[in-house]
Amino acid sequence: MKKYLSTILLSLCLGMVTVQAASIGEVAVTADSTARKDRFRMLEKPFMLTLSAGANFNTGGRHNSEVFGCRPDAATQINFRFNFGFHRNWNVYADLGYTFYSIHSDPLSDKYADLLVKLIMPGISTIHPSFSIGASHLSQVGRWQFMPRIGAGCQAVKTNKQSKEWNGIKTTVRREIAPYFIEGGFGVGFRTSRVCSVIFDICYHHPLESASLTVSTSGGNQDSTEKFKSKSWANDLTLSLGIQFQTNWKRRESLTPSGTRDLTPRA
Repeated sequence: MKKYLSTILLSLCLGMVTVQAASIGEVAVTADSTARKDRFRMLEKPFMLTLSAGANFNTGGRHNSEVFGCRPDAATQINFRFNFGFHRNWNVYADLGYTFYSIHSDPLSDKYADLLVKLIMPGISTIHPSFSIGASHLSQVGRWQFMPRIGAGCQAVKTNKQSKEWNGIKTTVRREIAPYFIEGGFGVGFRTSRVCSVIFDICYHHPLESASLTVSTSGGNQDSTEKFKSKSWANDLTLSLGIQFQTNWKRRESLTPSGTRDLTPRA
């Protein structure tokens, strides 16, 4: 009888240990799953910094290229974009871009090139900055982020004024290639960690105004003014890859067990 009782008690003990171990394992799995979900949960009020590089393609053609010169069909593009969330899904952004290319000129535009700038700052003519601001929408499915945006900005390609006098005839050339544009973009990100994502981005610029060039001639009987315009500039498409750093700019308030306020950033 004692033998049977011992066997029953041993079986009960083993059963309880097994159940307890299973319970602990289930809790551990649940905790790990919750931690993983919490790690990649959507940001409430995000602050994001995106660094990207890629190819910028000319989609504006070469209108009046004999006067303005022309840019290559493809160029290197680098962007720095800041997103500031004022809502769970809505952000405002500021984007600073740099496009690297040289303007291929014909003899007419070469004649009035800014040689002084080239001598003082060699290579500066190959860097063309742009700046834009706008609004973007952020949504997330699992670890995937989707970020369409729309904005407006300005691109500085070349603005100068050159004068030359020959045999009593003065020729002045004023070139302004700094058009305003509207832009539409779409980014797709994959969160590799709580604070980092890999980003693919596409962005299109459409000019709101034309670049202009005015040639004025004075002296003798040759007073004249010619004006040229082109909408080929600030008309481009950019495809880029990059990395995005993100966090919540607004902290959440909670009460600690002692009753004091605990300010901790949202993941």
